[in-house]
Amino acid sequence: MARKLDKAERAVLGKCAAYLQQLNQHAYAAECYTRMGDTKALLQLHIQSGNWEDAFALARKHPEFKTQVFIPYARWLAENDKFEEAQQG
Repeated sequence: MARKLDKAERAVLGKCAAYLQQLNQHAYAAECYTRMGDTKALLQLHIQSGNWEDAFALARKHPEFKTQVFIPYARWLAENDKFEEAQQG
C-alpha cells in the first residue's frame, strides 16, 4: 500500500512507516521514511533496530546527525560486552 502512495502524502506514509516498524519490518519502514525525505526518522529507525552500518552511513551523508548516533552506539557497545570499543569511540 505504501508504495502506491504519492510521496506528498507524508501523513499516511508516516503512519505506514510507524506500523511497519511495530511489525519489525524495518526495511519497509526505511523505504517509507526515505520516500518522505524524513532523514531524522530514518536515522532513529536504524539506531533502534541496531543497524549501525546504515546509521553511520546516513550520518556521514548528513553530518548534522553524527552526534545522535555516537552515544546510542557507545551504549550498545557497552551493553553487548564490547566495553573496550565503546571507550575508543
